[in-house]
Amino acid sequence: IVAFCLTAGSAVFGYLYGLTGAAQYLTTYGVELALSIDNLMAFALILSQLGLTGAQARRALNHGLIGALVLHVVASTLGLSLLTSIPWGIPVGGAVLLALGVKMLMKNEEADGHDSKLVSFLSDRLKLGTTAVAIAAITFVNLIFALDSIPTALGITQLLPIIIAANVASVLGLSQLYVLLQRLMGRFDL
Repeated sequence: IVAFCLTAGSAVFGYLYGLTGAAQYLTTYGVELALSIDNLMAFALILSQLGLTGAQARRALNHGLIGALVLHVVASTLGLSLLTSIPWGIPVGGAVLLALGVKMLMKNEEADGHDSKLVSFLSDRLKLGTTAVAIAAITFVNLIFALDSIPTALGITQLLPIIIAANVASVLGLSQLYVLLQRLMGRFDL
């Protein structure tokens, strides 16, 4: 999937926007995929905490990623419209990213503690079933982790089709990389 997304995306956007479009797609896709890798561990923690395995875990992951993808498209569209109407939007977005990075460096909490709180809230307070909790948690966690990728993508290009295609491609890649992660974890009894 990753090779297909690299080839097809760069060919399509190269045809539509020239060499610059192909370069913007490849850069945006690479950044989106790199920034999404940390999501895999959060997904593994959520699914293992809920005891979902095999087909059930895969179904919850795919539905959660679809929900996150819809929210990414909405956030990217809103972000782009905000940037076009406010010329100082990119520097402000950069400052927000910097502040988030500093805050993450200063925090000394475990990631699974946050996931546990989210899962507890969804299952105990909202009375959702296990699979629904997994889908909602994956969607929410992926959206939270997208706070860095959306402004970054908007800093690379302001062509919404490129941003959305790179986002879709990285989410498709995440699903496949999760399967690979699960196989590796099984080999090493992790």
